[in-house]
Amino acid sequence: MTIDEIGERVARLERKNRRLTLALVLMGLTAALLATVALALTCLVPQVARARNFLLLDDHGKTRAMLGMDKDGPRLVLCDENGKERALLGAFKDGSPHLDLWDESGRNRAGLTVSKDGPVLNLADGNGKPRVILTVFKDSPALGLVDANGRVLGKLPQ
Repeated sequence: MTIDEIGERVARLERKNRRLTLALVLMGLTAALLATVALALTCLVPQVARARNFLLLDDHGKTRAMLGMDKDGPRLVLCDENGKERALLGAFKDGSPHLDLWDESGRNRAGLTVSKDGPVLNLADGNGKPRVILTVFKDSPALGLVDANGRVLGKLPQ
């Protein structure tokens, strides 16, 4: 692989990273907005609604968002106009939050988890194969770039 090819690959990854970062910010803002609306509604209505699951439907009756509990813990799922799951914000049984983003084909393309050991960001290619893994454990960051054959191209620092 030439230096120019590596440069092009890095430029493509940076563009994808910017798009994914924007998506993560939008997901965070959406979650904050939903939490604000829920809080406002509880302040306005003296009653408490309790359920295991809530569905948000569009004008055509299609599910666009789900808020509920499953075996792993609470989760908020956002769906596209075809009802396909595209984003998930949840918390595992141990309380670790996670965010997963899927492409239009249903492949998990990005994931962010914060465990007791630290945050982990995974970015996958169009086939769903992990290609970039960024972690920060204690005070030591690590970056892993993985080629199409699954070989790790680099880690910083060791």
